[in-house]
Amino acid sequence: MALTKIDDRGLKTPIELLNNEEITLGNSGSKLKIYHDGSNNHSYIEQASSVNVLFIEANHPRFVSRTGHEMLISANLNGAVELYYNNSKKFETTSYGGIFGNETSSSVASPVRLSLGGTHHSSAGGDPKLSVWTNGSNHMGFGVSNNQLDLILTENDYDFVVYGGSSGTTERFRVYGDNSGIQIPDSSIARFGSNSDLQIYHDGTNNYIRSDNGEIHIQKSNTETIAKFIPDGAVELYYNNSKKLETSSGGVIIQGQLDVNGNATVDDNYKFVAGTNSDLQIYHDGTNNYIRSNNGSINIIKSNTDNIAKFILDGAVELYYDNSKKLETTADGIVVRKLYQQEASNSTAVVYSRQCFRDSIGANATRTITLSGVIYGNATISIGYSDGNFHFVTFKATMGGAMYSVSNGYTVTEQLNSRNGVSSITATKNNANYVVTIVAGTNQVYGTIVVEAHTYNDGGKPTVTLS
Repeated sequence: MALTKIDDRGLKTPIELLNNEEITLGNSGSKLKIYHDGSNNHSYIEQASSVNVLFIEANHPRFVSRTGHEMLISANLNGAVELYYNNSKKFETTSYGGIFGNETSSSVASPVRLSLGGTHHSSAGGDPKLSVWTNGSNHMGFGVSNNQLDLILTENDYDFVVYGGSSGTTERFRVYGDNSGIQIPDSSIARFGSNSDLQIYHDGTNNYIRSDNGEIHIQKSNTETIAKFIPDGAVELYYNNSKKLETSSGGVIIQGQLDVNGNATVDDNYKFVAGTNSDLQIYHDGTNNYIRSNNGSINIIKSNTDNIAKFILDGAVELYYDNSKKLETTADGIVVRKLYQQEASNSTAVVYSRQCFRDSIGANATRTITLSGVIYGNATISIGYSDGNFHFVTFKATMGGAMYSVSNGYTVTEQLNSRNGVSSITATKNNANYVVTIVAGTNQVYGTIVVEAHTYNDGGKPTVTLS
């Protein structure tokens, strides 16, 4: 130890101490020590653990390096505290928080702000505890408030962009500051689920919604389904939570009514099929058209009660006019209910009518002809049949009187010219109707029935029924 001078206070100056020799200040155990450790070439100002605070007081303290006098820390009364790196300022405190960096190039926003509990922002979350901003007028950054992390863009032309790639310049995700929404680049996938179970993306040409696990449901709410897409299964479409269409291995199943505004096109040999067991089929085989019944009759109707035509399986074909049967086929041929009808009025009180029918009766079968509706007047039935073997039968019956007034009586006049081909033919009155019954012989017979009537007092033409 070298002491070069002792001043009038008895202090030796300059004071030179060897390595690890200490200058101690304070009572009772050296509250503050200053020394140099020669083993690691470090110098220390050491405060005892029992001391609360170490004060270094100055209005503008600076910490600089011994070599080059580079600035390390700068503190200013009523101003900023600044931290430096390689003599370049990297952080300073401000009245609202702190400023990181001092970059002023065009590629970096300056200054960048970090606010911890400050108020320099306009936050969606109220009073953020953490904020990062570009400057004091146009705000863009993060805020933490009310148990949430806020991304705040207060200018329409400010976007939030995530970059990736080896150089960190490839855009991966963008949130627009205006109401344009978000953007994910081509072939980048929005993934949902622990195992990327649902994926949504655009590959530059086409759009994809992909399920790697489970069904895809489109819902209005948790309880109302709009559509389901089932892997290796059906696609289901709903209306008001009620399934209306689903695909199957065989085609499409429709629940309810199908309305087609336009042409419904089916290729050759493909069928419109109705019924649980494909009972009704309509198709074209490339040459001919088919309406096919595998079970039950084919009925063409105007309504549930108004028949137009019937095609009875293993039975008759029936044709109707205004729900009244006019022609039917039988095992022996056809029955025509009326060939033509003629009406004339001789005066205001007399109506003349003529009705003609074509008929056939099978061998040993019975035909019943019923006339009704003649109130006042007379009706004449002329019948002629042939069995095709030159056997003819002709019959004429004239009926008159008040049909609904038995007390006035009635007359039936038969004129039977021949009975060859039929076993019997009779005319009777049954209550208000006249009935002609014909029983065929051993051969089928064909014939014509003509009904002529003169009715009075607007009585109208008679009604003829064949059974």
